[in-house]
Order: sequence, then C-alpha cells, then structure tokens
Amino acid sequence: MSIFVFTWVVVAVDVTLLVFLTVLWFQAPQMRSRLAMIFGALTPIYSAYAGMAIMYLSHPGAFMSGVAFSLMWVPTFGGVVISLLFGIVMSGIPRPRNLYARFCIGRSMPAILIIWFLYCRS
Repeated sequence: MSIFVFTWVVVAVDVTLLVFLTVLWFQAPQMRSRLAMIFGALTPIYSAYAGMAIMYLSHPGAFMSGVAFSLMWVPTFGGVVISLLFGIVMSGIPRPRNLYARFCIGRSMPAILIIWFLYCRS
C-alpha cells in the first residue's frame, strides 16, 4: 500500500471519528459527561490538524505547508488512538459533573502522558 493511500485512510478515520463523536454529542445527551472528557483528550491533536490545514489553505504553494499537511496525519495517528483510549478510560471517573471541568481534565491528559513519558520513566 502506498503512503498516499495510507494517508487518506488515516484522514478518513480521523474525520469519521470526529463526526461520529459530534453526532453522538447531539443524539445522546446522557453521554455528554463521558464525551466531554473524550473531546478534551482529542482537542490538542485536532487543534494541530486545524492549524496545519489553515497554514496549507492560506499558502498552498509553499513547499513546507504542503509537506506538513501531507505528512502530519500518519505520525499523529498513534497519538489520536492513545488520546482516544485515554479519554475513554478517564471518562469513567464520576466527578466532576460540570462538562467544562471534565473537558479540561480530558484536555490535560495528553500533556500528563507526555510529561510522564519524558521525565518519570527513569
């Protein structure tokens, strides 16, 4: 399988995941407390995706914006999966009940994982 096909498979999975979670947010209000944590865990990666897409669309002829846009999906897919799993696990925590607080806790999880991986494993 070529890298081009693999890239678009990863893009399709990422976009489908985002659409699925958004539809679930509106269709299943009883799951919003869990989904807030999952959205929080995925927000840093999707924010980076949005930044790269804006850079690419604002300067489509620039070499680096095209390379970054084309190559960002595959290396970060593992981060999406890890953040999704961590958000799912952390969404089982019953407190806090406030959706914004749950979103903020989920958003901090990738940073906690990175700090643990870099500094606390020795």
